[in-house]
Amino acid sequence: MKVLFVTLNSFSEYSGGGIYARQLLAFLTEVFQVTALSKSQKDSGYEAGSKTASHRSVTLRKTLLADLVSRLLMQPTFLAFHLPKIIWEARRAKLIVFHNSRNAGLAVLLKCLFPHKPVLLCFDNIERNLAQAQAGSQRGLKRLVSLIDAALLRWVEPWGAFRTDGCSFITTQEKAYFGKLSPERLAWNARITPCALPDGQPKPLVRRDQVAPARLLFTGSFWFQPNRDALNRLIALVKLLPPGFEVTVAGQALDTCWPDSPPPQFHCVQNPSTQEMEGLFREADIFVCPVVIGSGMKTKIAEALAYGLPVVASEESAIGYEAMRGSEVLRVYGSLEEGARQLVELRDVLRSETKLGIQEEAQAGFICHYGYTANAKSFQEWVWHTNGGQHV
Repeated sequence: MKVLFVTLNSFSEYSGGGIYARQLLAFLTEVFQVTALSKSQKDSGYEAGSKTASHRSVTLRKTLLADLVSRLLMQPTFLAFHLPKIIWEARRAKLIVFHNSRNAGLAVLLKCLFPHKPVLLCFDNIERNLAQAQAGSQRGLKRLVSLIDAALLRWVEPWGAFRTDGCSFITTQEKAYFGKLSPERLAWNARITPCALPDGQPKPLVRRDQVAPARLLFTGSFWFQPNRDALNRLIALVKLLPPGFEVTVAGQALDTCWPDSPPPQFHCVQNPSTQEMEGLFREADIFVCPVVIGSGMKTKIAEALAYGLPVVASEESAIGYEAMRGSEVLRVYGSLEEGARQLVELRDVLRSETKLGIQEEAQAGFICHYGYTANAKSFQEWVWHTNGGQHV
C-alpha cells in the first residue's frame, strides 16, 4: 500500500520532533511503500527524490517567505506554502499520515480534497500550549509569531483531532485533553503511540572507581526555549549538590546560553555529531531531565534508558513513562531539593555492587516498553485498520 507521510521536521534533527518523525517513518516503511515529505536540512542524508526499496523522500525548504505566506493562509506551519506539492504527492497515495498538529489544518484540507482516502494525524505535543509557553520567554518578532501561532492553533488542533480519520498521541494526558472537548468524536479511533527508539545495545557494564565523580548528562537543541529554560534549572540543581559530580551538556546552539563561560562543573559539547553523542551517553553515569514542556522531553528518557543510564527527571518530563516510574532507574522529583537528594542517592547506589544490575534494569525496561520492536506492530495494525474502513 502506498502511504504519504508529511512532517514539518527534518529526519536528521536531534530534537524531539525529529526523533519522533524518524520513529513514525521507520514504523511505516517496515510494511508500506512510503513517500516522505520533510523539511530540508544540510547534511540530512535525505535528499529530494532519494529512494530506498520502501521509501522515497522529498525535502521542502523552510524559508522566511514560506513562513510568511503560511501565516497569511492562517496556517501555523511553513508547509502550507508547499501545499501544491503535498496535493500532487497525495494523488498517488492510498493513505495519508501527517506528523505534528501544526499540520492539522492541512490534514483536514486533504481530507476534503480526497474524501475516500484515510487521513491520520500524529500529535507529538499540544502545540498551542507550547507556543504560549515560548511566547512567555520571547521578545519582539519571535514573541509576536508565537502568539499568532497560539491563536491559530486554538482552532487548528481540535479541528484536526475531530475531522480526520484517526489520531495518535504520545501520552494519555494529551489524548484526554482533546477527549474533554468531544469525547464521542475522539473515542472512535484515537490511540497512544509512545516515543520509541531503535532497539540498541547497552553501554559496557563496568563499575566506576569509588572516588570518581558521578558524570551527569543533559542533551538538547538549545535553539529551543524550553531546553534553555531547562538548562537554567539544571544549573540551579547542580548548585545544591555536594562535591563529587561532573556535568556534561551537549547540543546545538549551546554557546548562545552562556554570557561568559559555563559554571566550573560543566563541560559543554557544541553541535555534537551522532558518533560524539553516542560516546557521551556511553561515558555518562546518570541522565538528568529537567525539561517541563516540549516533545523533546518525551524522547530524552527513552534514549538514556537505551544506553543503560538511570534517569532523574522532573514530574513533567516523566509523563508517558508510567510503566517505569518508581523504579530504581527512573527517579522523579517535584522540587530542586528533591532532585538533588535523588542524585546523591543514585550516585551512592551506582558506587555499590548493584551498579551492573541498575544498568541491566534500565536496558531491559527500554526494550520492553520503549523500543521499536515493542511498539511498531500495534501502530502498523492501527494504520491497516484505518485503511479498512472510513469513519462516517
